[in-house]
Amino acid sequence: MGHPGREYMKQLIYRRDGGEVIPGLDPAGFSYCRSLADLVPLAPALVDCFGRMGYLKMRLKLLAGRRVFFCICSDGKLTHYGWVALGFCNYYKIDKGSAVIAPVWTRASERGKGLATQAIKQVINCLLRSGTKVVYIDTSEDNLAMLHVIRCCGFRTLAGTYVRKSDNAPGQALRVMLKALLPICVFRQIRRLSGGEKFDRARWQQEYNTVLSQAVRVPVRPELPRVGIVKDKMLRHSYYEAACLELGVPYTLIDLASHDWIQAVRQSDCAAYLVRPFVLTSAGKRLYDERVRILAEDLGQVVYPSEKSLWLYESKRRTAAWLDAHAVSQPATWVFDEETTAHAFARTCPLPILFKTDLGSEALGVRIMRDRTSLLRLVRRCFTKGVGAEGYDQPAASRGEMLLQEFIPNAREWRMVRIGNSYFGHRKGKTGDFHSGSKIIEFDTPPERLLRFVKDVTDKGPFDNMALDILETETGAYLVIELHSYFGCNSPHVMLIDGQPGRYRYMTGQDAWSFETGDFNRNASCNLRVERLLDLICQKES
Repeated sequence: MGHPGREYMKQLIYRRDGGEVIPGLDPAGFSYCRSLADLVPLAPALVDCFGRMGYLKMRLKLLAGRRVFFCICSDGKLTHYGWVALGFCNYYKIDKGSAVIAPVWTRASERGKGLATQAIKQVINCLLRSGTKVVYIDTSEDNLAMLHVIRCCGFRTLAGTYVRKSDNAPGQALRVMLKALLPICVFRQIRRLSGGEKFDRARWQQEYNTVLSQAVRVPVRPELPRVGIVKDKMLRHSYYEAACLELGVPYTLIDLASHDWIQAVRQSDCAAYLVRPFVLTSAGKRLYDERVRILAEDLGQVVYPSEKSLWLYESKRRTAAWLDAHAVSQPATWVFDEETTAHAFARTCPLPILFKTDLGSEALGVRIMRDRTSLLRLVRRCFTKGVGAEGYDQPAASRGEMLLQEFIPNAREWRMVRIGNSYFGHRKGKTGDFHSGSKIIEFDTPPERLLRFVKDVTDKGPFDNMALDILETETGAYLVIELHSYFGCNSPHVMLIDGQPGRYRYMTGQDAWSFETGDFNRNASCNLRVERLLDLICQKES
């Protein structure tokens, strides 16, 4: 269940791989319903709990044959119930022979009596007897009671995480309805007139305060060099601040958007600067790109990540050109700045094909074009009104440009990370047509061949701090689709190997990787970044 006032919920996905039937007695009043006939004896209790319309919806769900309903009744009342989805999930991808237990509910007066544990054990037994190979269950990270139930039912493997909007977040139902009914330009105008930008600033400030309040602070270590932290309009530099507070590193905040930023830099006495640029608009990105370059090249300051990697950040045009220049494998990509050329290409190119805006993350500016008429209409719009990613640029800011990319079917996507000699990786789950933006992490061991591919690509930068989104085709080929000089993670861990958090360390002398357990991703990996920057400063001084 959602929590009032919380817009996003972080869910933990647990997996149970087959195994023996769980010993235990059938709880009194337990029912496992796979057909409409199974619901008939429960009809009075179900109508009493859900109403006649709710009972009708339940019957329709079972009629489709893809769900199972289970419950515990006592004295004609429903005290516990839940659903099982067979072979599908609305939030993450599962195999056809698998099942997901969710949602689960227990009457408030009956909680703490073990009903959920007893019922879920029996459900697992029923699924195993019917041939189900893998059972999943998920819950929010702060639902301690459900996490206890999950452990008691034999779920030992944290299979991944995902983030979803809470149905109970303030105004969420209204936002969903308006976005579904109105054109995006009208929705944006309503949002602007109703104070949406003010809401964004309040949300950013709340996240900033939360990150700093959770930092485990230590005394400042005066022997360490002072670092500058470039302020971000969205206040996401809070993770760098928290990292410095936890490591005892003295720091100074620098606002590159201010009129006197050069004077502030000269007076700061910082040995290096940590940067997370603002990328919500093309104008904002240009400003940061220009000033970061002056900071590094003309003022002679150390910038981390490097100014080159920051220049590529969140620009699909620049990334595609850099990959091509360095002969890095990527899906075929075409960039147009003339309508006639784009129109001629669109008339004959193979379909489906991907359209991408230059700016935009989480697949917000990505479309799969499956028919010729829609593609030609999109070409016209790109060179007249422009097309922008939702929540980023206004469409006019991208007018006169178009980027198309080869569509790779049935590919798996990896998120691979390099910070110094530390390597991490996991697979991205898929929602609908896209992996990006799904906010689903599937913990899978990255093969050494993939680690070596990541090292080879980042060595060409050279990039000391980089995340790569990589498609793995059906033939096993690796194709880079995105480069991110700044990246976070919606899970406490970027990688789990056999259930253990850690990192791969590249051993230069042996040209091999070794796995080291530990928590290396505090504050969205910023602790590790700060530690790496301190090493680089020390090497430079030596």
